[in-house]
Amino acid sequence: VELSPDGIVLAQDDAILFVNQRFTELFGYSRDELIGDDLPVLINNKLSEIMSTLSETEKRQLKENLPGVLANDPGPRMYELPILTKDNDLLWIEVNSNPIDYRGKSARLAFIRDITDRKRIEQMKTEFVSLVSHQLRTPVGMIRGYIDNMLSGLTGELTDKQREYLEEMRDIGAKNYTLISDLLNVSRIERGVVSVYI
Repeated sequence: VELSPDGIVLAQDDAILFVNQRFTELFGYSRDELIGDDLPVLINNKLSEIMSTLSETEKRQLKENLPGVLANDPGPRMYELPILTKDNDLLWIEVNSNPIDYRGKSARLAFIRDITDRKRIEQMKTEFVSLVSHQLRTPVGMIRGYIDNMLSGLTGELTDKQREYLEEMRDIGAKNYTLISDLLNVSRIERGVVSVYI
C-alpha cells in the first residue's frame, strides 16, 4: 500500500480513516492533518479559487463530479477533479472510488492518481488544433475564392481541360475547408467556447 504509485484513502461517513504516503505527497498534508478530516471538504477546499482557473468545459466537468465525491452510493465511481494542494498548487486528479465493508459498516476506498501532466498536454493539443485551424482556414478560403473567380470567367476564357482541373481543385478545397472548420469546432467545444446539446 505504501509503495503504491497512487494515493490511497479510506473514508467512512466522509471522515478519512487512512491515507498512504503518496496521498499525503499529493495533497501536501501530513497524516495527522488528514486522519479524521472530512474528505469532501478537503477536496472542495478553496473551490472559488479553483473555478477561476478553469475553462468552461472544466468548470462544467467539476460541477458534475463534485456532488458525488466519495458519496456513499452503491457501485464504483471514477471521475476527474481539480484540487488545490496545501501550498495552493492546482492539481488534476483521477479518483477511482469503490464501496467496501469496513468493520461492518459501508465505506469507500479510493485510489487517487495525479493526471496534471496529461491534462496539460490535452490543453496544449486543443490550443494547437485551434491555432492551426485558424491559420489554415483563411488561405484555403482565399484559394477557393480565386478558383471560383476563374471558373466564372473573371480571368478570361478557359479551355475544357483547365475548367476540369479547376473544378476538381474546387471540390478538394471545399472538402479541406469543411475538415478545417470541423477541427476548429472540436477545439471550441473542448475549450468550452461552444456547448453541444444532445
